[in-house]
Amino acid sequence: MDIMVENHQLFWLIWLCVFGLCLGSFLNVIIWRLPREKSIVFPGSSCPACGSPIHWYDNIPIISYIILRGRCRRCGARISARYPLIEALTGAMTFLVFWRFGINLHAGIRFLLVALMIAVAIIDAEHMIIPDQISLGGLVAGLGLSFIHGDVAPLEAFIGAAAGALFLGLVRFVHMKITGIEGMGLGDVKLAGTIGAFLGWYALPVVFLASTAMGLLVGGIFLAIKGKGARTPLPFGTFLAVGAIAYVFAEPWWMNYLLNR
Repeated sequence: MDIMVENHQLFWLIWLCVFGLCLGSFLNVIIWRLPREKSIVFPGSSCPACGSPIHWYDNIPIISYIILRGRCRRCGARISARYPLIEALTGAMTFLVFWRFGINLHAGIRFLLVALMIAVAIIDAEHMIIPDQISLGGLVAGLGLSFIHGDVAPLEAFIGAAAGALFLGLVRFVHMKITGIEGMGLGDVKLAGTIGAFLGWYALPVVFLASTAMGLLVGGIFLAIKGKGARTPLPFGTFLAVGAIAYVFAEPWWMNYLLNR
């Protein structure tokens, strides 16, 4: 009986993974178009080099890239390997989230956050911006979803959103007053609110600690490479996004720690 249940779950996990691959293809559209202020709906996908429409059979996640050997069918221009990598990453995250938390509403909401964070991490790393469609849209979604599931109560979500945004807003303000340099954008502040809305206020210390540690590590590497006095803008939104994803998987251990103190 247990084997039958496991096989049943594996069946749905595989289909969810396929869904994740398709979602990864859509995330590619979001990552490419939102920073360029283009519609994510119209027109359909096209080759960046020649502009020819991409037919559905050339847009199957990962498979089409392999069949076409990473090139446009019409003009032969090389297609970035980033596209299948994002599809594979999203598919893998889909499997891991639902395998870790089960096939339920809690896992679905956590996966929505992970998908948003994948888009944020790549967009901010490439363009140093976080589109409001993701940060503010995610904030509304996180607050709204708190009313339909019991993992993060509405009060916890609202406190988390306010605490996340206010804390990073204060850090941004103090940094500007001391250095006269805008070291953090408002997009990071809004994103912190989104993360707090999805995960609750108690997740913020872990997320901020993880993202700060990653920022210091990456900044230290750049400093070592470029030398003393070099200034390299770092996409803190990317570190926040990765920290939020890390917390999703570390949440059971963190909550167990808080409850047993």
